[in-house]
Amino acid sequence: MNRHSPAARIPATRSPVSQDADTYGESLFRASILIVDDEPGMRNFLHKILAPRCKRVEQADSATAAAKLLDGNHFDLVILDNIMPGKTGLDWLREQHRVGFFADAILITAYADLETAITALRAGVADFV
Repeated sequence: MNRHSPAARIPATRSPVSQDADTYGESLFRASILIVDDEPGMRNFLHKILAPRCKRVEQADSATAAAKLLDGNHFDLVILDNIMPGKTGLDWLREQHRVGFFADAILITAYADLETAITALRAGVADFV
């Protein structure tokens, strides 16, 4: 093998996960993420993208299921859909802040407008997509 070939530059002990840690940053590599979305396709898509790059990724299909997961687990980040049956993501996030949950949250929604973005940022989301 030529020492200038790409394979020669990667140490043999290096796993794909540690390569992801280098590429995406150590903080993502160590992160525990909760995905809250009522649409299975979106949950599965986000899980498929994040799971190989993070310490742990859990999914919840409702605000109620997410609250149960939070009761017994620590999450560094919550990726939260806003429009879900029963309770909006913003309402759920406000409730969680009242009981002491202050991890970062990213709000995602297909129904974005300026007012929702402003409300989300005021509610304490780290980002809005």
